[in-house]
Amino acid sequence: MRRAPSDAVLDELAKARILHPARDAVDRASAIVDADRALEGRFVTEDGTSVAFSWPFDAADLEQGPLDWSLAVAAFAIPDRLLKAYDATGELRYLDQAVEYVLAWQRFEASAWLPRGLMWNDHAIAERVYVLVDLWRSYRKHPRFDPERAKLLLVQAERCAIYLARPDHFTSATNHGVMQNLALMLVAIAMPGLPDAKRFFDVGRERFIRQLDFYVSRDGVVLEHSAGYHEFGLQLLRLARRYFELAGVAPPAGYDAMLERASHFLDAMRRPDGSLPLIGDTRATSRAAPATIRPGTSGETTAETPPERLTPAGRCLMSAVAGYSVWRTPLDGSPDTADQSQLVTLWSHFPGHGHKHADELSILLWADGQDWIANAGYWAYGDPDRGKAESWDGSNAPHLLGESPKAERSSELMGSSCSGQSAAIDLQRVTREGLRIRRQVVQISPVVWIVIDHAQGGTRTLVTNWTGFPGIDLENGPIRQSFRMKRATNGMVLDFAYAGSDAPALRPLRGSSDPFAGWVFMDHGPAAAPALRVEQAAGESWSAMIWVLNRTPSVFGVTEAPAVRWGGVETWSLSVGLPGGRVAIVRDHATITIGTTPPLQLMPPAVDVSAEQAKIAIAYAALKADFPIYRDLGRYRRRAAVAAIGLFALQVFILYTSSRRFRAVGRLMNWVTFIGWILVCVWLQMYYFAH
Repeated sequence: MRRAPSDAVLDELAKARILHPARDAVDRASAIVDADRALEGRFVTEDGTSVAFSWPFDAADLEQGPLDWSLAVAAFAIPDRLLKAYDATGELRYLDQAVEYVLAWQRFEASAWLPRGLMWNDHAIAERVYVLVDLWRSYRKHPRFDPERAKLLLVQAERCAIYLARPDHFTSATNHGVMQNLALMLVAIAMPGLPDAKRFFDVGRERFIRQLDFYVSRDGVVLEHSAGYHEFGLQLLRLARRYFELAGVAPPAGYDAMLERASHFLDAMRRPDGSLPLIGDTRATSRAAPATIRPGTSGETTAETPPERLTPAGRCLMSAVAGYSVWRTPLDGSPDTADQSQLVTLWSHFPGHGHKHADELSILLWADGQDWIANAGYWAYGDPDRGKAESWDGSNAPHLLGESPKAERSSELMGSSCSGQSAAIDLQRVTREGLRIRRQVVQISPVVWIVIDHAQGGTRTLVTNWTGFPGIDLENGPIRQSFRMKRATNGMVLDFAYAGSDAPALRPLRGSSDPFAGWVFMDHGPAAAPALRVEQAAGESWSAMIWVLNRTPSVFGVTEAPAVRWGGVETWSLSVGLPGGRVAIVRDHATITIGTTPPLQLMPPAVDVSAEQAKIAIAYAALKADFPIYRDLGRYRRRAAVAAIGLFALQVFILYTSSRRFRAVGRLMNWVTFIGWILVCVWLQMYYFAH
């Protein structure tokens, strides 16, 4: 295996990571600093926490420190950092210490009966494979190559693959299962001399193909309720495509077309500054838009950046099955993407799929390099407020006070239209309890939107948290029920005004814990942001919100309070004063008229959404039935065993004491307890642990 695969192929394979940064994504200076720090027994986590650990490896490190450290250490973050320093400097001391660390792990794992920390976590094991492939790439060319050490490295890789291939450890429902399958294909290609290499590849490929039926929609959207996880999922899908090519195996039919649709969706989601809208577990991180690597037809890679121009016909993207709408509008009428707005509306909900927040019908607005209307975004696992961030209050979706984020519900696209500089969308969410919420969004011009909400069937207060972004201030506007969001620096502001069916409670908040509102999770933790909490009385209600992006802050963007005539959820009219004059918007069933411009005709989805979503649900249920969700009950079972032993000892003591005084009763109690323990064991093994 020192010659196969070729150095060029192995070098390409070994660059990739799925948890740690890719090998060529870390600059030389950072790689050296991280590696030297690791050699001193120190590790800095992603959120900046410094963790001390034993060198080279101590199993106790698996069960100490923050959660992200537990995953990092189990995913070979230490040898990964040493390898990056070796690649940057060529100094063998980094490579040798990476080998020592892995061999120390190997000795521990070979003798382990039960898992400690996240050592057998699916994500961690998959990432260990990527690090081991990179380690093998370097070690097989070591000037002091030791066959015995090499054998142990290969044994460790094989051990990981065996574990990943086990049916009872396959996480079929999420991207974790995709990562497991990719790791299996990778180890088979990178280490073809392993006895079960072909089996590893076949298992990974077959399971991966089955996952595709529910992991990606027909229009190329990764169905994990997150723009960030769509970006990550696309990276995984591209890796799989390259693995198929290197293995000489044809990809599934339509795979390349699916990749192109997924790439197009990411291009629409990604802003000019490289950031993504805060949908579900998406991180609030701005960065320069990176080039993406896509496999070429003959195996080479080509760099591709997001499109630099938008055409009027292509500024609106609709994914009716996945549940997303994206409007990108040049603010000054030119197609320059650097001066545009992006408005994303979402109603995506696939029960059981990963990274879901209660956010159906929420809206996200970005313009002039700034998030103006946002959701809480990714919130660190283990943080005590993560549950709140995942709930309805973490988004601007209308909901009932105290509504459970896990309650059964459905959302659907009622109609949409996009023409010129105008657009409209109508969405509905329905619950089993009879709550029915409609949200309509109409773009009047490149800088003006209205949001119409209607609710009926609710028995509690209707709540909407309109959240801004850290660094923005919220202040009252000059007219009744109006507000302004502005940055500390001069420039564009967002002016908005409200009208409703009753006297709402409008509460400006920032960083509020009770109620939870005004938070966005940034790189190093939660950051306070401005929020306007709108509360309307129980029962049927409607409201209208007008947003105006304003580059002339000396003039408020709404000159007169909006006037609404409500005839019903599909028959209403709104008149609002803007700096250029008063504008009337009228909805008459499927027709929306904006001033004197040609009317918008709301059209239902072009595909049978229910049928497509049913196919996804069936594929998900089928794979889940074949591979039930793995639950690591080791820690619980150890605790239960200690409790059972203690209970048994107490029982023996009681029986011994009582039998000395009442012999007949003692014999009967012995038999009763003996049979009782057998029944308890049967119940635990056959029912409790099995479910």
